[in-house]
Amino acid sequence: GTWIADVPSTTTVQALATYRPANFNADFDAVASQTVTTTASTLTVVGEGPDSVTAGADAAYTFTMENTGEIALPGAVFALTLPTGFYITSSTPALTAGVAPTWTVGDMAPHTRAVIAVTGAFTADVEDVQQLDAAATATIDDIATTQAKTQVFTDVQGNGLRLQLV
Repeated sequence: GTWIADVPSTTTVQALATYRPANFNADFDAVASQTVTTTASTLTVVGEGPDSVTAGADAAYTFTMENTGEIALPGAVFALTLPTGFYITSSTPALTAGVAPTWTVGDMAPHTRAVIAVTGAFTADVEDVQQLDAAATATIDDIATTQAKTQVFTDVQGNGLRLQLV
């Protein structure tokens, strides 16, 4: 079979065997447990973006989701968590306005890639290092498991222009 679980995670697998030896009238049970630690997945995500950007200027980010394994991964989804004050102006594939930044990739054949490109801007009140979090999930039997995560950091520089109306 194929083991699919959240990455990273630890799962305990238990086996129960019931048997009846020859010349006995009673059943005997044997129980065995094993802990499986999932540390990596064949579904990976890599993100790239600017090291620094001025508030209000366009910032372009590219995320590559890849199935490096030998079997297809069903129901692949890419989700992006944006920092406060970052607004997407365009993306490829396109997003529907007003919805969370999530792209349904679908079944990913072995050794295939999906590229998501996002362009946006930070509002004028945002400064310091900002973080975009990306996650890739696979869905089997309506159960979504996180297979890979990545973070992209951008240092946002204040634009220095302030306007006050009295």
